[in-house]
Parts: sequence; structure tokens; C-alpha cells
Amino acid sequence: MIMSLVNDVSIEIKYYPPTYIAEDHQPDLSQMWDQLHEHELQCMSGRINVGILPWKLIMLDYHAVYPDRAFLDEVQPIIDEVIDLINVCTAEENKYKWYNIYMNYVREKTGIDF
Repeated sequence: MIMSLVNDVSIEIKYYPPTYIAEDHQPDLSQMWDQLHEHELQCMSGRINVGILPWKLIMLDYHAVYPDRAFLDEVQPIIDEVIDLINVCTAEENKYKWYNIYMNYVREKTGIDF
């Protein structure tokens, strides 16, 4: 919904650079206060603040990923096994028994007795 308003130019997005934590693990508060002051000035100039969103909600980065066709062949048996486990659990009417079914599966796979 927000992106459609941006695309329609009904609202404008103002990006501020992220505030980083320095090597001493202390945030650069002066940068953050400067950004808040700039935002305050924009609001005082007649603009209406819709909200302040975390930076990564609007900014997107695309990365090309080339699928490994053999990957599915490797994991398909595990996927099928988990689907079978889910089917066994959901076939049981008593939902409290699902935990026991699952824990027995984990014990069998890991050898860890809980």
C-alpha cells in the first residue's frame, strides 16, 4: 500500500543514511540528532509526517542467484520425510500426541534422548 502511494507520487520518501555503531560500540548520536532535526524542519515547513520507517523496509537490493539444479535432488528426500512426519502428526486427532510423535522422530534422527 505504501509503495503504491509512492508510485502515484501521493507521498514522498525522504531517505536518511543509516546510523552506524562505531568500533567502540557507541552509536554516532550526533548524526542521528542531525537527521531528526532535518526531519523536524521538513515537518515545520508544512509537510505532513506519515511515519518513520526502518530503512530496509523501503530500500531494496537485488542479487542475482543462479539455481543449483542438483540442490533439490539432495534435499528432496529430507523434504519428503518431513512432509510424511507432518501427515502422521495431523492424522492423529489428539494434538497433544503430535509432540510425542515429533520428539520420537528427533530422537531417532539425532540419537539424543530428551
